[in-house]
Parts: sequence; C-alpha cells; structure tokens
Amino acid sequence: MDREIINRIFNDYERMRSVASIKRQERLDEVYNKLPRIKEIDETLNKIGFETTFKIISSPDKSSDHRASMENAMLELIDERDALLTKNGYSINYTDIQYNCPYCEDTGYVGNERCACYKQKLINALYEESDLSHLLYKQNFDTFNLNVYSKDYIDPDEGISSYERMSDIYNICKDFCNRFDQYDKSLLFVGGAGLGKTFLSCAVAKELIDKGKTVLHVRCSKLVNMYEDYRFSRGDYISAKQKIDKLYNADLLIIDDLGTETQYKLSASLLLDLFESRLEQGKKMIITTNLTMNEIGQIYSARILSRLSQYFLTLWFIGEDIRMK
Repeated sequence: MDREIINRIFNDYERMRSVASIKRQERLDEVYNKLPRIKEIDETLNKIGFETTFKIISSPDKSSDHRASMENAMLELIDERDALLTKNGYSINYTDIQYNCPYCEDTGYVGNERCACYKQKLINALYEESDLSHLLYKQNFDTFNLNVYSKDYIDPDEGISSYERMSDIYNICKDFCNRFDQYDKSLLFVGGAGLGKTFLSCAVAKELIDKGKTVLHVRCSKLVNMYEDYRFSRGDYISAKQKIDKLYNADLLIIDDLGTETQYKLSASLLLDLFESRLEQGKKMIITTNLTMNEIGQIYSARILSRLSQYFLTLWFIGEDIRMK
C-alpha cells in the first residue's frame, strides 16, 4: 500500500478530530455563557472524579464503596444538567464532541479492526490516485453490457463472433481480478478503436481499487511527457520524481493507447525499463493498443515485443465500433 496515501488519510482523521474538538469547545462556551450552572456542574463532576480516584488509590480495599458513592453523586448532577439543557432548547448531547464517524470516533479503527469509514476513505483516495475517478463509476463490470457486441459479426480469421470473444475476455478480466496476487501474467488488450479496451481496463481498475490495491492509469503520450519532465528537470522536480516512482510501484499500472505517442525511441527506453523493474517485483500491468504485434515490433524493439509475448496474456478485441451503441 502507498504510504503517502495512508499518511494522507490519517492526517485527515487528525484534522477531523481537531475540528470536532474546536467546535465542541465553541458549543461549551455558548452554553456556559447562557447557563453558568452548567459550567458549575461540569467542574463539580470533574472534581468528584478526581477525588474518587485519589480515594481508591489511598484505600483500594474500599474501591467499590468509593465508586458507588461517586456514581450516585454524578447521576444526580447529570440529571440536573440534562434537565437544564432541554429546558433551554438544547439536546442533552449538545456539548458532547461530535465525530464524523461515531463508530471509530475519527480514528479509523474500531478496536483492532479498520472502520468502514477508513475503508471508504482508502477507496476514494485510490480512485483519485488512479487518475480514473471520472470513469470508474460509469465504466465497470456492473455497467458492462455484453449485448452491444454482435453475435452476427464473425471474425474471418478466427471464426468467432465479437459477442463470444468479448464474453471470453470479460471472464478473463474477472479472473484476473479474483486471482490478482496469484495471476502469473499481465494483460495486453489489442484491437481497433471503440471495442471496449479502455472500458474493461477501467472495470479491472475499479474492482482492484475496491479491494485496496493501488492502480495507476496513464495514457502512453502522457507517460512520455512525465518522463521528460523528470529527466530534464522541467517544473517541479520532486513532484515529477514522485509521479515516476508511482509508475514503478503501483500494484497495477495501466498504460492506455500504446503507439499514440510520437517519441517512440524515448517511450521504448522507458517502457523497457518499466517492464524490467515491474517484472522483477512481480507487479502487473495492463496495456491497451490499436497496434498489431508486428507493428509493435517494428515501432519499438524486438526486446519489448519479446517481453509482451512472454509476460503478457494477449486479448484480441474484434468486431465493430460500439461507442454509438
């Protein structure tokens, strides 16, 4: 898991607790100014608690009696406090600290378990980190519609309909997500424009992000620009380096539209380095392209083509442009 994301989440929790504490003090000041007796009661409650603790330490053999006496005295004062608040139009918990999440009290944990709010924060942060947040709610396995693919269009080379092929690809993508840590291949999506390559890469991304995996999506042309910013120290060098590091360290890296960039020599060098580094770490990738395997070999290099053939499962998207559908 990206330590930067986790730190950001816990910094947000710390901020939330701080804001909750400040707002509680503002409500207390308001009530104390309007109802001075409430302040007297609170001070007395604190005093009783402190004195009881001292008595228990001094005579532990009588701790039960001390606690019972304390509870009786405090209950009377609490009843009076509640009555004063309600009589003056306040709820009895108006001066309590009000957390955003009452279950974990804005800590992220309930006991030793992660709170549901932490999991949601993590998912939201991972969506944002992926650079796909604008697409993931629309392009996912739940919204994937196999019926937009024709059962009548038969690929002349393979004798299979686009409907059958996409059904197979869909199942492979689901299996890739279900067995992500054990899956021994990355995925290469090959086919013409408008056949669903980006859609299914988004679907995979959402499925894995919802499981807490870090996913980074980048168009190949942007990938080259990021690398140039880093290599030639253009703009914020530290920010550029952080972006490059994430390319190497994300659990899943999606490179979209391989072949649309113009600087093939530079992208070939970067891609080969990315492949080698991520393969060594056992990290997966998804690459989408409109190029054929022969075109990839001609534009880039035999080494890149070799890595794609050896370490990627090639999924051929066939049929007609479905975007209008």
